[in-house]
Order: sequence, then C-alpha cells, then structure tokens
Amino acid sequence: MTTLLGTEGINTPPAALDGRAPIDSDTARRLAGAATGWDRILTHPITGAILAVDRYRPTASMRRQLQARDQRCRFLTCGMPSRENDLDHTVDAALGGATEENNLGGLCRRHHVLKHLSPWHVEQLGGGLLEWTSPTGRTYIDKPPPQHNVRFTEDGEESTSRPGAYPWAHVPAQLLAPF
Repeated sequence: MTTLLGTEGINTPPAALDGRAPIDSDTARRLAGAATGWDRILTHPITGAILAVDRYRPTASMRRQLQARDQRCRFLTCGMPSRENDLDHTVDAALGGATEENNLGGLCRRHHVLKHLSPWHVEQLGGGLLEWTSPTGRTYIDKPPPQHNVRFTEDGEESTSRPGAYPWAHVPAQLLAPF
C-alpha cells in the first residue's frame, strides 16, 4: 500500500508480489488496478505480526444479508429497492473502516454521492439503525424495514413472524410435497 500511495523520488519500500519478490511501483500499480478485490492485511509496524485481515468488497453472502436487512436505500424517506443500491462503508475503508455488516449500508447512487460530497453524516448505532445528521445538525434515526418472513410447517399451515398477518400465505400440503 505504501508503494501504491508513495510519490516518485521519495524513498518508498518496493512492493512484493505475493510475498515472493520485490516489483517496481509501476508494475504494482498496474496489477493493483486490475484486481477485482483486495484483501487488506493489517500488520504490526515493528514485529510484522498480522493483526487483522478483511476485504474491501463485501462477499456475496454479506451482500445478500445486507440487501435482506435494508430492502431499500437507507437514506431518510428514500424507497429505492436494495437490489439497485451500492453497499457503502459508513466509516470509509480508506480511513480504516472494516468491510462488515455493522459498517455497511445500502444507499442508492444519488444518496451515496450525497453522503460523500455534502455535510450529511451517518453513524451506525447497531442492529441496523442508522443515525443521520443533517447539515443543520439535526439528527434522524433510520430503521431497517420490518422483515416479512413466511415459514411453512410440514402440514402445510403457514407460520409467520406475526401470526395471522398473512392469511393469503396458506399453501396446501400437496403443493409443498415436491420440496
């Protein structure tokens, strides 16, 4: 990383190709620019011991989990469906923010850009709650939409997270037989 960010002419350490051989900074930049994902490895500056490993891009399972949690853009009152949203690091990855559920939220492209280029600020409070602070200093809490889970029992009777909430969800047992 220091090689990629280093300025030419300044004594920056060489990059290493998979820990095997040093490579020049131009080659390192070309390889890094073509990579589809990065594993960030944080090492102790003196001992070199690995302290943490994470990835900038969310995994497919993490993306599915967050799309299910968020269901829509998490900016206040926006209803853009989650399948069309960017997964944004609440604390920017470049500033040490981890690629994990409690640091990611789905934002439509418009609100993703707004978050980065305006005085709006967001913090994660845990449990999927986002606290937005407006340019005037006013705070708003955005809760993820309620989950509407339907589970079917073996006898074909529906069971929901809110009993009786979905009477239309009843499926006869003979339709469930192949599954």
